[in-house]
Amino acid sequence: MMNAPLMNVNRDMIRGLYWKETRQLLPLVFILVAVGVFLMVVWGISQDGRAPMADYARSLPLVLPALFAAGAGALLVGQEKEQRTLWWLISMPVAPKQLIGIKFAVGFIGLAVMWVICWILFWIVQYSNGGPSRSLLPYLTFPGVADYVF
Repeated sequence: MMNAPLMNVNRDMIRGLYWKETRQLLPLVFILVAVGVFLMVVWGISQDGRAPMADYARSLPLVLPALFAAGAGALLVGQEKEQRTLWWLISMPVAPKQLIGIKFAVGFIGLAVMWVICWILFWIVQYSNGGPSRSLLPYLTFPGVADYVF
């Protein structure tokens, strides 16, 4: 019976850690989506060199998740180190393995959300130009996307 309040505190603490990590990554998601949409609009309405700019606008949503993946690790770990809260996290009554798992889960879920948002942006760009481009259809498979983006 004595362990029941301790379990609730631990569950609340874990929930709080998920919330803290999510709040650290939300600005990165918002900034990347905002910059991506802004660049897609600018490239979509530019008159000079319209065809090359349209190609950039089509491929931009496929690059944003890679930028998120690079920034998420730096935010989730590097920010703790910079703000000197890493030792505070380690001193909590949570196993270090669980802390790493929380950071990994939040980063992975953030990446999945980023892919969904970017996939929606990709199809918006495709259908705003009159439907999927025939030149892009072979690239919609994973190896094709890798060849097209990189």
